[in-house]
Amino acid sequence: MYKKTLSGLTLTMLMLGNLLLIGCSARPSESDARSVYENQLGNLLKDGTVKIKSFKKVNGYTMGETFYSLEFEAETEFLKDYPSKCWTNGRWFWQCGPQMNTRNANPKGIIKVQEEIRFRKTENGWKGPDGNVY
Repeated sequence: MYKKTLSGLTLTMLMLGNLLLIGCSARPSESDARSVYENQLGNLLKDGTVKIKSFKKVNGYTMGETFYSLEFEAETEFLKDYPSKCWTNGRWFWQCGPQMNTRNANPKGIIKVQEEIRFRKTENGWKGPDGNVY
């Protein structure tokens, strides 16, 4: 009886250990990258200026032991006009926000974003460019 309890306890501990390992991400996920993208859009997303229609990881690769680069494609719909200097040559400039001068605004519409997010490995996880650890 004692032996069965011990082996059952051992089995339970091994299963819990495996679940913990599975839950830990070896690399940043698509969900992590989407969170970074949402955080970088910041107030534009919160105030209803933009809406993310789709977000998909298309590639990812390590850069040494310290960095992981995740490439993604996203369709971002602008529900209100936005400054034209925020969107140039197919690239979105994160520092743009609703406080910018909209005198030269582009009309509402969907833009396709193809970008890369670089994460840095830390003791606590992967740190994104938004300053959060994932």
